[in-house]
Amino acid sequence: MLVTSSFIILSAAFVGAPLVLYFAGVHIIREDDRQVAAAIGKEEVQS
Repeated sequence: MLVTSSFIILSAAFVGAPLVLYFAGVHIIREDDRQVAAAIGKEEVQS
């Protein structure tokens, strides 16, 4: 039980931390949104 709950907490932390950073970054980087979209578009074209 303890191992399972620890694993769930760790996995939630690994998944949740990037999401929190992403949503926080969306508000901070909103000014650079066009540059980010252009970079993503270039990556999609290359792949």
